[in-house]
Amino acid sequence: MSKSHTKLLLQALNIPCLPHVVVDKQEAVSDLAAVRKKILDTLRYPLFIKPNHLGSSIGIAKATDKNSLDRALAKVFLYDSAAIIEPYLDNLLEINVSVLEGDPPRSSAVEIPIASQEALSYEDKYLKGGAKSTGGSSQGMAGLTRMIDPQDLDLKIKQGVINHALKAFKELSCSGVCRFDFMLDTSTETLYFNEANPIPGSLSFYLWDRTEPKLLYSELLDVLIERCAHKSALQRSLKKDFGFQAL
Repeated sequence: MSKSHTKLLLQALNIPCLPHVVVDKQEAVSDLAAVRKKILDTLRYPLFIKPNHLGSSIGIAKATDKNSLDRALAKVFLYDSAAIIEPYLDNLLEINVSVLEGDPPRSSAVEIPIASQEALSYEDKYLKGGAKSTGGSSQGMAGLTRMIDPQDLDLKIKQGVINHALKAFKELSCSGVCRFDFMLDTSTETLYFNEANPIPGSLSFYLWDRTEPKLLYSELLDVLIERCAHKSALQRSLKKDFGFQAL
């Protein structure tokens, strides 16, 4: 899904997001200098650059000057046709929460993932504690070092994450389960929406068995299967014959 379009929609609903600039690959190929100007007319270094349509921290990079910005854009365009550029937060705390479809939707416990670098990398998410270190298959985000339901996180921040996630789930017309990632600027205590991670990008089952009331992995799957069956039945009940033949 498009990170930039998601942010524009949620900003219109008063969910705070960092300012951003989107650059198409063809723009950069045609006139890289104009692209730099477009970015720096709105933002200032340091910058965070990532693919607009991908997840798992693939292709992400930090830029502190012209040369590193050019390299970061070139890296993104290996994987995606568009880049999204945002301010880089030096005092960043990532906070995630999952939302499960229901009447009403419910939120999981929140988590603070622990990065080994300045920002969570693909290696943090999929290689550390996974395939390379144990000889088994990677657990993805489930194998990441994290603090679930951190007791020292300000209750106002925690509730803000939950409220924004529930609102985003509804307004984005999400279904099933979706993990929402937020960023806290700890220097100002300002919370920003980062991105949505729907199935198959994130099942986020590891958050639900620490939620009250607890929802085990098998129970989460049962809920998702039941919701899918219900939606499938609704779709089958819709009229498909409009009395019109194209040929």
